[in-house]
Amino acid sequence: MISPKECKDCCLSQVKRLGELLRTNDSSILELVEKTFKKGDLQFAPEYAELIFSEFEKQTGVKDPYKEIKEMSNKEALRLEPVVEKLLAEKMNGLRYYVELAIIGNMIDYGAFEDVDIEGFIRYAIEAPYFNFEFEKFQKDLSASKSILYLADNAGEIVFDTKLLKYFSEQGKKIYLAVRGGPIINDVTTEDAVFCGLDKFAEVVSTGNRIPGILMYRIDPKLKELMYSVDMIISKGQGNFETLYIQDGYGKGLLNIKNMYYLFVVKCPPVANMIGARVRDKVLVKS
Repeated sequence: MISPKECKDCCLSQVKRLGELLRTNDSSILELVEKTFKKGDLQFAPEYAELIFSEFEKQTGVKDPYKEIKEMSNKEALRLEPVVEKLLAEKMNGLRYYVELAIIGNMIDYGAFEDVDIEGFIRYAIEAPYFNFEFEKFQKDLSASKSILYLADNAGEIVFDTKLLKYFSEQGKKIYLAVRGGPIINDVTTEDAVFCGLDKFAEVVSTGNRIPGILMYRIDPKLKELMYSVDMIISKGQGNFETLYIQDGYGKGLLNIKNMYYLFVVKCPPVANMIGARVRDKVLVKS
């Protein structure tokens, strides 16, 4: 299991980046995070992100410090969308095309990479290797499914998710889109989903909290009910994977959720080591 201690440096780096972004003193928050690590009160690393952002909000009154970055990321993704579509269309089509388009978007993540060159990452992502690619299973389960729950990840990449969700909609699927219950790093909120037009293809539901992941004991009751009632779940992004995979007993089915697929790019050594992959490997795997 990934312990918060393994993610400590990343969390502290997040504090420093936010301090610089908000132009405020981060010493008290660094001290609080250090104390929380020592006490071991929080079980999952993404919970620290919630703590960090809440404390900065108390200090500065700014609830969404990444708002402008998310807006820029969404606009940049929309600008690059035709370029990506053209490059991909030369290599593949159909469902595979839309799945690849969605995972390419996962390269856009200001929470994991600093000074992101979005266009550079997208061009790299097209040729990046897969650690695991269970496409045939995915295709078979999708064909048999009438309802899909899509657990969204980041702004920017949500632009590329739109094509995949539209494809599902055209196949007659009922789609639910889960977004964060409040601003956290660059993760998708209802506002971002509406900006990108995802509400045209999916019913938007909230996780009920600001954690950049899915913790079953803290999510909104409606979302929890959906997770056990839909025919298929697509968990997008590393934060959703990390939290769900651990709660699921490392894919052993402890959550008793059927037909859940993880679609993400590996973005840090702890997760890479946990599954035996390399940082920036692409993954499509069934839990």
